[in-house]
Amino acid sequence: MSISLKYIVENTANIKVIRIVAPVDFSLIWYKKFKDVYINENNIGTKFIIDFVNTTFLSISALGMILLLKDHLDLIQGKLTLVNPKNKQPFDLLNISNFDRVFNISLDESFHKNHTKTMPLHGKYSISINNQVLTIKAYDEWNIETVISCCEAFRVEAKKLMHKSWSCLVDLSEWELGPPRMLDEIKKLNMWSENNNQTFEAVIVKNSVQKQLLENTHEAFESIESKFFDNHDDALFWLSNSQRIA
Repeated sequence: MSISLKYIVENTANIKVIRIVAPVDFSLIWYKKFKDVYINENNIGTKFIIDFVNTTFLSISALGMILLLKDHLDLIQGKLTLVNPKNKQPFDLLNISNFDRVFNISLDESFHKNHTKTMPLHGKYSISINNQVLTIKAYDEWNIETVISCCEAFRVEAKKLMHKSWSCLVDLSEWELGPPRMLDEIKKLNMWSENNNQTFEAVIVKNSVQKQLLENTHEAFESIESKFFDNHDDALFWLSNSQRIA
């Protein structure tokens, strides 16, 4: 089974942010998967973050891959930041290569501290992909603009999975609901997912109000099997077992 390159898509202050978690051994073998993350990204002003927190080896080829990403971002007025090169070899190579003159490099960046409360009035979301599971996590109270933005980002990321069956994990444990109009948008999204090869959906809720609202939107599901949970571990366990059985 092939190993996925982990990345997270967010919308922060109306700017699309794509955070790539660099692998432990960041070398040429990751070229295609790394390129696939950005090659179709055309949103003006998109920001990319490459997080080296897990990386113990960084190759010269990987530096070339990062420069190719920069070239792509220059075309769309995007930005690239490198964070957390805490291990000695990646840190030394970035210094020797004078990458600090080309990129903004942060040696100790706390993603949670800096981003989870960026949009307190309108809420925020993150989307990540691991193999054939798309995970979406919602924060705070949403307005309709955030609902629409999230649905659009969901479709963009899900299109990368729809060549075969895929599943969705929805985490609402830090979400504070949204406007009534959001239900129509979520129903449309669920109908789209129904027609684009989604098979399972696990939803983590923190109260009965969230569950009742979302149950109504699941009426759009005909072939998708969905279930609600009150914790992440049970949701992931059910999703993993369901995928294996299918």
